[in-house]
Amino acid sequence: MLQPSTCVAIVAIECSCELGGFGDLAALCDGALDTIRDGKPQIFEMERASMRISLFFIGLTLLCTNGATQAEAAREGKAVAIRPQTPQTAILALLTEYDASKRSYSVKFAEFRPRFEAFAEKHRGSDAGLEAELWLFSGCWWSRKDGSMNEKAAVVADRILEHYKDSEELGKMLDLAYVFSTAQKEEYGQRLLKLSQQPGVQAAVHMMLGKLYQRSKDTDKRKASREHFLLLSKKFKGVPYRSTTYGAMAEAFLHPHATEVLAIGKLAPEITGTGVDGKAMKLSDFRGKVVVLDFWGDW
Repeated sequence: MLQPSTCVAIVAIECSCELGGFGDLAALCDGALDTIRDGKPQIFEMERASMRISLFFIGLTLLCTNGATQAEAAREGKAVAIRPQTPQTAILALLTEYDASKRSYSVKFAEFRPRFEAFAEKHRGSDAGLEAELWLFSGCWWSRKDGSMNEKAAVVADRILEHYKDSEELGKMLDLAYVFSTAQKEEYGQRLLKLSQQPGVQAAVHMMLGKLYQRSKDTDKRKASREHFLLLSKKFKGVPYRSTTYGAMAEAFLHPHATEVLAIGKLAPEITGTGVDGKAMKLSDFRGKVVVLDFWGDW
């Protein structure tokens, strides 16, 4: 049985098939596969080859089916009904095409930027439009060398706040706040607290400000950091964030492990989470065995 994420990849391929023939179907399949890891990197890498072949032939079948249907209809003088694309499947196809490109990130951002800008304008106010705006927002990173990153980020952020002030997805902008200066993080954080009543958005602001002030040399700001985390642990403790909650993250910031506990030779503190098989696990389950901990980031 196909997993939901695999079906999403197939939808992306189908969208591209409907839009214009073969194109670079193999590259599109690679891009689709890169979007469906589902937090299972070990299983995924072993299955990638067979999944790629399957997706390629699914896409090829869609191409041939669409082509045969249109050719037959044309011979019989019938109108050809083409299934319309929704904004959501269209942005998914565009993102998949971007991910499949093998060019450097700065180069392909410049190439794809006009298409995302046009999409954002056409679908302004929709979830798909916001996805396009967030892509443009994160891409401001490539303007850091010429010193215009913060200025360009402010332009996109203002547009997002104007047209998506009621969206539950506004918090995603703060995951991309690396394109903001410290002052901008404070400014837009406070604006969002006043503008949005969505729990997820409010929680995202408190998390961003809590982490920002925790690194400050200003004593008052470090105290403010603790207040943000305390608020998260009480008022927003059950608000989900990816595979955890804002409350769980706030507790980790409020109660970090002492340095002496992490010294070489000490018993490792407990770590709990979800394994690649989707089942709950904890570090102590592997006591007596060699364990490799891989700390990684994505930005």
